[in-house]
Amino acid sequence: MKRAVAYARYSTDKQYDTSIEKQLEDIREYCKRKGYRLVKEYVDRAESASKEDRPAFQELLQDARRQMFDVVVVHKLNRFARNRYLSVVASHELRKYNVSIESVLEPIGEDPIGQLLWGILDAVNEFERLQTIQEVKMKMRPLAAKGFWMGGKNPFWFQGEESES
Repeated sequence: MKRAVAYARYSTDKQYDTSIEKQLEDIREYCKRKGYRLVKEYVDRAESASKEDRPAFQELLQDARRQMFDVVVVHKLNRFARNRYLSVVASHELRKYNVSIESVLEPIGEDPIGQLLWGILDAVNEFERLQTIQEVKMKMRPLAAKGFWMGGKNPFWFQGEESES
């Protein structure tokens, strides 16, 4: 029986723990269907998948080095990484310890076609992240030009209006 771990993540504090709970619920069901024993769940809240220094992600990599599990199960690959370089490096690191990655919603094999699909999804996930960044910047510029504070809570000295984005 394969030892599996779950990795769940959401990226901003504007998202909710229900997102994590849904991911974990689906991963638990997936492991049950596949006959995997779920040994641990790693969760990163309000952490970008483009960052390597996510606390639970780093703990997962450390535990993989200790060979504590055989497979990482994610809800979608974009929960694991939205940066092609990070995805390649981290998945290579896991493979060194005979750990595979499986996605509940994206059943991709480990054959050459699966590796091609994985690479395409990595590129798409990174594109979506970059596209979102660009769109947010484009929406923020006119608001900033009107005097709205764009950095979260207004500093005590700020006299303008807060953005309602």
